[in-house]
Amino acid sequence: MIIPELVFLVAFVYVVSLFLKKLPAFKAEWMIPLVLWLVAIVAALLVLAIHLGQSFTPATILSGALQGTFITAVALFGNQIFKQIADKRLDDQK
Repeated sequence: MIIPELVFLVAFVYVVSLFLKKLPAFKAEWMIPLVLWLVAIVAALLVLAIHLGQSFTPATILSGALQGTFITAVALFGNQIFKQIADKRLDDQK
């Protein structure tokens, strides 16, 4: 579902999430998924429109929103899978 040219944004969104989590001024952890979603949509739209030369048409905007949503979902899901497998598995062994 994610366009191959945008796969690098998954890592970018994950790094932004780590940055927000460590930022002392950012106390509202419940907002992290929403911020990541917005960052991913804007980044996907910019890559599609500028780098890939699709301009800012309604189809590009819709594609950017969908791609940003998929990118955010993969980044958050990957993070949660890692936490569940790595951290929670150790808790179960105790």
